[in-house]
Amino acid sequence: ERIWHRLEELCMIVEGGFGRIARTASTLADEALHRRSAELAQAHEAHGMQLEFLKQRLLELSLSVEHGFKGTSEVTITSSKMSQHFEELKASIDVGFSRIMETRGMLADEVQV
Repeated sequence: ERIWHRLEELCMIVEGGFGRIARTASTLADEALHRRSAELAQAHEAHGMQLEFLKQRLLELSLSVEHGFKGTSEVTITSSKMSQHFEELKASIDVGFSRIMETRGMLADEVQV
């Protein structure tokens, strides 16, 4: 009977050990889960900051492109005005040249007379 009693005590000790092992495993799993959650939260925050940086950069690029289009439009308008002025200057030169030719003709007629 003493042996039987001793076996019961040993079984209780073993059961207690298994209980401690189970609690330790549960605690370790909880700590690992908490650590992983913290890591994921940090990674999420870092990605959020990167996303904000990228949004800001995209906005800057968009404004730069818009400014570029505005500049292109201004250049086109200026080019168009220069072309118009060139045509006006060409017409004035043509008129001036015609007057020179008329004057030359009139001078030639007077010289012959």
